[in-house]
Amino acid sequence: MNNSPQADENSLRTELEPLEFVSPGVFSIHNPSVRVPVATGPVRTLQLQGPDELRHQALQLFRQPGRLIRLYSTDFEPWLYSHADTADACKNFLLAHENSRLQVLLRDSRRLVEEGHRLLPLIERISSRAEIRLVHPDYEIHPGCWLARDEAALLLCQLPGNYQGQLFLGQPARTRPYNEQFDAMWSVARPDINLRRMTL
Repeated sequence: MNNSPQADENSLRTELEPLEFVSPGVFSIHNPSVRVPVATGPVRTLQLQGPDELRHQALQLFRQPGRLIRLYSTDFEPWLYSHADTADACKNFLLAHENSRLQVLLRDSRRLVEEGHRLLPLIERISSRAEIRLVHPDYEIHPGCWLARDEAALLLCQLPGNYQGQLFLGQPARTRPYNEQFDAMWSVARPDINLRRMTL
């Protein structure tokens, strides 16, 4: 009987069946770029009549979670936005996430400077997350105003003096053109010197 190490190794090789390695496949790594959340709620279009309905829906958009609110306005519409509950909702929106932002584009800030606004002190305190700019004069003046929360919701108001509007929920294809238009105007908009003086 041969008890040499070589004999034991040969015996082990004959007793063990060869193992077949099966690759589990190739796994792709998906690291999506950071982008604004898209609506996941129900698709709806609401026709709004009167200042109360418009105010209520604007307030609800501030109260719902999101990352970016774009607000295009004539003069920051005090009747629509200058309310204590709207200021509270806006503050909670901005503080809910470190990347939350509010961008406000105004065509005219004279009324804001003369009369003040409920959201102005908040924007001054959280200037790293909220900003007001004036539309560049080369851009065409658009009638009405709008508020977009990410791509999830779009509130359109027909102005001036006509308290009617539409609310589009869960319709990114409807919201996206307004966001793209806003971003183009925002990129060349300028801070308002008068508002800066108010904060000094």
